Amino acid sequence: MIGQITELPLQAEDYHSAKLCTYFRAYGTGYDFCRFYRSQSAYIMIFNSNAVVCGECDDETACFIGMSGAATAEMQKPRDIAGFSVHTVYHMTRRQANSADIIFDDISADRLRGIVGASFAEMDFSAWYCDLSHRIRHGVSQGFLYGSSFAAADMETQRELFLSAVSTAPAHRKRGNMRALLDGIRTEKCLSVMAEESMMGFYLHLGFETAAQCCYAVRSS
Repeated sequence: MIGQITELPLQAEDYHSAKLCTYFRAYGTGYDFCRFYRSQSAYIMIFNSNAVVCGECDDETACFIGMSGAATAEMQKPRDIAGFSVHTVYHMTRRQANSADIIFDDISADRLRGIVGASFAEMDFSAWYCDLSHRIRHGVSQGFLYGSSFAAADMETQRELFLSAVSTAPAHRKRGNMRALLDGIRTEKCLSVMAEESMMGFYLHLGFETAAQCCYAVRSS
């Protein structure tokens, strides 16, 4: 039986466990839009309309996600969920040479709206920015803004720093700004992203390599 939990005995060892640990540290269990559950085979987070499964998505877990109202679900392995279409995403990594010494800009909603908001048309920018700002204030995430390029460092494990919202304002693309931004991130860890197949060429061009495959499910309309 799946039950809601108030403690999360997980270590940030991979993307999915790191995401649960990061959001648990940032939000705890006091928000209705961020809830944590335990099934026999997995830990589950429901954040707004997204589910993240750390562990095996067995029949019970798949049924729970289907009934939870989640619009999307992130899983470690492909799993059919009634009413969802399943897609492959690629875990890609980039070793850091730390060859660039740059100064990052201060983050503001207006600056990021013209970069991230313009790059991800389907995104609810206000909700995304509110979440990122909250995680930054709680010291579990970072944001890197360099000119007209941006990347959020959402979470980390001992070996990897996971990026998201990697984007450049449309009018400033193909000028090397994103490569400069990535080169300027000072870390001994690998940079990692979760990329859809359509974006693999972009990340390969930036020096990323494919490390593994994961699963992303979207509720059918």
